[in-house]
Amino acid sequence: MKKITALLVCFIVLFSLCACEDKVNTQNNKNINVTFELDSNKSNNETVYVATSLPVGMKLEVEIKQGNYDSVETVEVQGDINGNYIETEPQRDENEKPIKEGNYILKITSPEYYEQSADIINQIGEKGEKLVGTSVFSDEETKEKFINYSKPLKLKDHIFSINEN
Repeated sequence: MKKITALLVCFIVLFSLCACEDKVNTQNNKNINVTFELDSNKSNNETVYVATSLPVGMKLEVEIKQGNYDSVETVEVQGDINGNYIETEPQRDENEKPIKEGNYILKITSPEYYEQSADIINQIGEKGEKLVGTSVFSDEETKEKFINYSKPLKLKDHIFSINEN
């Protein structure tokens, strides 16, 4: 009886391990529909906060510009109970003062894929092939997919919002 019980336990453990491995493989083969959504409630004090569907830890380049003002920084996707997001440093001018109210352009792009961690490459693919959506473009020559998202922003009362005009 003990042998049968031990054999059943072994089968259950083996089956569980196989089921978990299949789940991981299914998740690793899944495409990521790339989305970005500015959250004006959290985009204050000249900080831009954008919800995204990209995996936690992925590096992105964020550019905010207007006329002579041009800020470029590399950020990592963060995550919390509300979902994944990116957040910039507060935007300051060359004198470390808050930038002026007005219209800006937000641009989010993906750096070269070799700059991503092995875990991120596993999730998005060697050349970003698991990335899909309106913000994803393909280089026909290299077959590499890259992110290129752009939106007009308005800064008013220290809060960034999408410029609908």
